[in-house]
Amino acid sequence: MRFAYARHAAALAKTQNALASPNLVIRDSTLLSVLLLALFEALVFAGSTALLSIRGKGQFDTALGQRLFVHCSGNLASRYSAKGLPVPPFLKPLQDYAASIRAIDDLGVRMGIILNEFAALRANAVTISAAQRLRELLDLKRKITASLEIMTVVAPYEKLDDSCL
Repeated sequence: MRFAYARHAAALAKTQNALASPNLVIRDSTLLSVLLLALFEALVFAGSTALLSIRGKGQFDTALGQRLFVHCSGNLASRYSAKGLPVPPFLKPLQDYAASIRAIDDLGVRMGIILNEFAALRANAVTISAAQRLRELLDLKRKITASLEIMTVVAPYEKLDDSCL
């Protein structure tokens, strides 16, 4: 796995260099590199979506499985939102189940659910009235504010000593 990540990082760096070069940016190989990197990312996205579905409630049997779910489901929700797509329907019941498990990071689960709701709102924005969009946005704002209040208790801000910067 480390080898794959190292190769991916090298491919990203080489592609970034090619995109910055006036001579290389116009080459077929540069466009092909961009397309292959996009394909790799799409496969990882689709694969992680499928794995969360396949793993079902069993993924909550271990602390690591719980943390992986919170991390992965949050990433997926933000990606679906960025694409203007609703998250797959299997994800909400799993997030609700995760929220019922006391050992799981409540804030991470909350943020994943908020991201799901934002993704659904974004995906349905053209099919609902402006008044409904506003109501849903205000509800999201309320949930985000509540999560931020929890965050200030769970992980309060620390003043950094900027003299060492």
